[in-house]
Amino acid sequence: MRRGLLFTVVFVLAIQTCNQGQAAVIFYSGNKLVELMRQSDRYLAHGGDVDYMEVSEYVAYIMGVYDGTNSLYNLPLTATKGQVVEVVSKYLKSHPERWGEAAAVLVGDALREAFPLKRSQ
Repeated sequence: MRRGLLFTVVFVLAIQTCNQGQAAVIFYSGNKLVELMRQSDRYLAHGGDVDYMEVSEYVAYIMGVYDGTNSLYNLPLTATKGQVVEVVSKYLKSHPERWGEAAAVLVGDALREAFPLKRSQ
């Protein structure tokens, strides 16, 4: 458990360090995540003419980051996947100035803002 927590913290810090003035190779940028979010928004609004693969990719990416870091947050036991995705969507829409950053960092920051970090015991 502690090893996984340590790995997650080191991983997130490494991404944040890379984003501060140095070129970094990242798989997903915030800009890509926003593209996927827009497909998800279209799907939630009316379905129909949307790229369902991108909708699935958006939800899967967020849940992947969440699954890798969920032991860090005070997420209510009753929270649903949809609520976690909505938290991230709301954060992305509120912070367009950060879309150039790594998507994993943005998802982590959204989760941390909505569900503060657990305190060490």
